[in-house]
Amino acid sequence: LIASFLNRKVKDPDRKYKYDLSIVLIVKNEGKYIQEWIEYYKILGFSRFYIFDNDSTDDTKQKLKKYIDHGLVDYNVIHGKARQMDAYN
Repeated sequence: LIASFLNRKVKDPDRKYKYDLSIVLIVKNEGKYIQEWIEYYKILGFSRFYIFDNDSTDDTKQKLKKYIDHGLVDYNVIHGKARQMDAYN
């Protein structure tokens, strides 16, 4: 999928987008793994992360702080149960 995207980008260099490749995700208590996850997806070519935090009680937001401060992550808290579809919409 990513190789296909990158090939299209090279073939059409005049297309202008704010971000080349973005991802939306919902997390809950992923502080232990979130930095590794973001670094991996940065290597794959993602340039923007829209993260909805579903009431984490660990240090997820603190682990994301440097990414938020640099504009790589758009961080939002979403409260309640079964909010995945709300976040994706």
